[in-house]
Amino acid sequence: MAQPPYDIHVKPIQILMDERELALFDREAARQGLDRSKLMREAMRRYLATLTREAHEREYVESYRAQPDDLKEVRAWQKVQAWPED
Repeated sequence: MAQPPYDIHVKPIQILMDERELALFDREAARQGLDRSKLMREAMRRYLATLTREAHEREYVESYRAQPDDLKEVRAWQKVQAWPED
């Protein structure tokens, strides 16, 4: 028996798209040599990765706002830093 061309853990979903968006989506799928499902999965992975990265960036900024660098310590380190010679 032939293996299905997809992971057994995928689930079918139904989404609504307007005709213009669908045409653009189909054009991009064809350009990349992908079917709609594969392109949608890739787009969703990238979107979720972007959300995760943005959340980490917000946490990073908030942590510095909550506990900013000590300028005296920064200046002390700047005095002893060494840069490689060109």
